[in-house]
Amino acid sequence: MQRLLSVANSRLLEVHRRAGQQAVVNCSFAAKPDFQRQDLVCYDPDDSFIHYSLEISMLIFRTRVLAFLFSSVLAIQPSTAQNMNLQPKYGVLSKNDAQKSADAKFIASIDDYYKGDRKKGSEDVSMRGWQFLRQGNSLEAMKRFNQAWLLDNANGNALWGMAAIQAGSGRIDESLKLFSEAEGLLGNDIDFSVDYAKALGIAGAQAKNETLLKDAFARFAGLYEKAPQHTLNLQNWAITSFYIGNYAEAWKAVKLAEA
Repeated sequence: MQRLLSVANSRLLEVHRRAGQQAVVNCSFAAKPDFQRQDLVCYDPDDSFIHYSLEISMLIFRTRVLAFLFSSVLAIQPSTAQNMNLQPKYGVLSKNDAQKSADAKFIASIDDYYKGDRKKGSEDVSMRGWQFLRQGNSLEAMKRFNQAWLLDNANGNALWGMAAIQAGSGRIDESLKLFSEAEGLLGNDIDFSVDYAKALGIAGAQAKNETLLKDAFARFAGLYEKAPQHTLNLQNWAITSFYIGNYAEAWKAVKLAEA
């Protein structure tokens, strides 16, 4: 592990050295909130927090190349396309010839870089979207999730990211539709399930919708049975219970989290 950290720090410093920059970088291991595995997290002043998987041999180079590909495609799109870029699945709107041409060039560049493995390209693009989302940049995140979806419309992580952004923006109905679609692709991902249950709880509490609340609480309980130590699920359970005035149930969830 320590050798891996040393390699990561050295490679980031080398990137800056070649660019004629001086920088302080720091890498450590941390669990990602949305995936159950340890990730390498590096603070790089050029890119802010960057999450790399343990397969780091090519990821620094890959991140730089992908960033160039993304920015190039977005730069050649007309400004009228930007609103489409910021809506899930591009707003499901028809694209003009220029936009279709830009999409084709982007897909071709990804196919070339990933030797035709478009699913892998889509996975990496969606990971970049999650990086932006954790940094609080939901606009750039949505662009990446859309690009990932364009490459592979069965990319559950891209749909999840869109759903998370919609939920965070208060567009609950749109969020739940995306969560529902993603569930068929990510149903076994415990962190996705926790996030989906939270969205259902928020929607049910805000709308005072008993059907949604019943679904949310059933999911909270089911997730507790599967992963009793998943404190975020217990936190969501407690907050939703408190929000609807069920203080006894909220306190019960808090005590479970403390156990």
